[in-house]
Amino acid sequence: MRPHVAVECLFRTSSDGRRVFYPRMWRGPGVQLRDAAQEAAVRRELWVGFNVMRALMVLALALLMTPAAVYTPLPPSLLKASGLLIGSLVIFGVIALQWHIDHLLKDCPGITERLTQRDYETCLARHFSVTHLKLRIAGLLLLAAATLGLALFDVSTMHISQGLLTAIPLVLLAAASLLPLKRSARFLRYKRSSA
Repeated sequence: MRPHVAVECLFRTSSDGRRVFYPRMWRGPGVQLRDAAQEAAVRRELWVGFNVMRALMVLALALLMTPAAVYTPLPPSLLKASGLLIGSLVIFGVIALQWHIDHLLKDCPGITERLTQRDYETCLARHFSVTHLKLRIAGLLLLAAATLGLALFDVSTMHISQGLLTAIPLVLLAAASLLPLKRSARFLRYKRSSA
């Protein structure tokens, strides 16, 4: 199974030929890995964590968009409980993943060479095609427009208090889906400048 590119770009080969992993990306120092088995174990943990977070994201999107799309909003208590549950699972998953990776790396020596944000994003851009990046930007815009349209429909067709109750999460989701646009545009710029 090929690791996700976001995982791949956390690993580099140092000037002395040793494999290096950056557990905090550009926010912290890297560590030298002992052998290929340890690198494979770290990759496996990151891949599992990525898949778990992706599943939780899909679940959250379904929770927010499906009721609005079929015009049957969830009861406020159920919506709040589901949001708290998904949020708690995300926090617990991140903490558990970080603890397990720290446990795998506890005997690894640190290195002074840092990974910069530009290096990391340039590595990501190399793995994307220009067409993929354009489709990604179009998909983000489409998701934001669809969620905002559902929110406006809820406000216009329901009682104002009930409409706002279902519209607020959708407006927040539309805003959140626009946040990666700047990063995707940077990827596209890096891709074109390196071509």
